[in-house]
Amino acid sequence: LAPDALSSAILTQNKAAIAKANGVGPKVAERICVELKNKLPALGGASFGVVAPQVKAAPMAPAGALQQALSALMNLGYAPADAQNAVMQANLEAGEGADVQTLIRLGLKSMAK
Repeated sequence: LAPDALSSAILTQNKAAIAKANGVGPKVAERICVELKNKLPALGGASFGVVAPQVKAAPMAPAGALQQALSALMNLGYAPADAQNAVMQANLEAGEGADVQTLIRLGLKSMAK
């Protein structure tokens, strides 16, 4: 699943959509929904392109740049949730059209705080 689709599936508790992923059965899909549902509101209900109704949409960098920055931070050993928080914070700081290098630099800077 794409990050947008996964976030939407978790927010709506759509276990069938999550179970379509390779190696994910109904029990694992249910566990993913239960364990991650409480973590998405901590991000303001936002993921890459998914914004909860009460949250004003921020200008977004290109989705590919966000995903590459997230991947880079995870490859450096950061936990996926921490890396996603850092990339989203970097996106807010950098604004629309930010490149991957800027997102990574700002993400690392926000994690160092």
